[in-house]
Amino acid sequence: MANGYVAITNGVKMIKYRYLSSNSEVDRVGWTILHHIIEKTIDAYVDDSKDNYRCPYTKLERISTFCEYGYLYDKKTGILKIYRRGEFIYNVDATIEEREKYLFFFKNQKKITDAYTYHWEKLSFDRNKLTRNVVEALNLADMKELVNKYDKYKDDMFILDVNDIEIWNLVNDIKTWTFSNAPRKTQYINYRWTLYMSKYSVVFYVFQNIENDLWDIMIELPYDRAMIASGCKCVSMAADKIREIVHENPKQLMMMAKIMKILETHYNKREYHELESLIVSLPDLWEIEPWYTACDQFTIDNIKDFYSRQM
Repeated sequence: MANGYVAITNGVKMIKYRYLSSNSEVDRVGWTILHHIIEKTIDAYVDDSKDNYRCPYTKLERISTFCEYGYLYDKKTGILKIYRRGEFIYNVDATIEEREKYLFFFKNQKKITDAYTYHWEKLSFDRNKLTRNVVEALNLADMKELVNKYDKYKDDMFILDVNDIEIWNLVNDIKTWTFSNAPRKTQYINYRWTLYMSKYSVVFYVFQNIENDLWDIMIELPYDRAMIASGCKCVSMAADKIREIVHENPKQLMMMAKIMKILETHYNKREYHELESLIVSLPDLWEIEPWYTACDQFTIDNIKDFYSRQM
């Protein structure tokens, strides 16, 4: 957990400080410190310095290098300056409006930043938009609107992320190939993409076809990997194809992930009675909310056939 400190200064001179041994992130202790400044109880908060002995330094210059987060409150100007790993990140002016804005931001930082940076087309967050200037440019009304947007659409904010890269090394297999069908390369790359959807996830594999060097896409099922697209000229085109599939089938993919998770949970726990009951109910579930069948490879018949052989 991140450590930090809060110091009260009078211009450049430090009056007193409090060492924060953990939980010193802005969305935790930052909100608390600013709240005490607004309520004019910051002195009493800083006086509770029972953990100061954990910090080996007493000079502000040395304390700041020891701690991840630093909060400097200047009693002369009323300004709160915040640092992270020595880098200046926030400046909270002494006006009521500015303090109330930052208080709301610290309380709802994740919601605001997620809603502000989420890219609906790319299914990812553009963290390059997160700068100090962003917070300075937003007013309280803007932030409240972003929080409402997050609360309304958070379950639809799917994240597509590359989790792992595998390299298929064919060097040891070259001797088994004839001259005519030997691969032009000795290494092929396999990308593992995960689509995060609220409590569920689906895994895609983007891999280079040995025969033509084009990129194909598979989706991971409980019992196999199913081919759902092929012939992409590069990895970025394959990624765009996955995004296209997601945008065209958001509810179906969510339902598919939900069913796969329940199936795997019952199977791994050997809850065969519950598993059988779920399989029996699949036609009714399909009528209510159809799922993504991965080019007819995750149909009711496929599921029944696989699990009937496992029980």
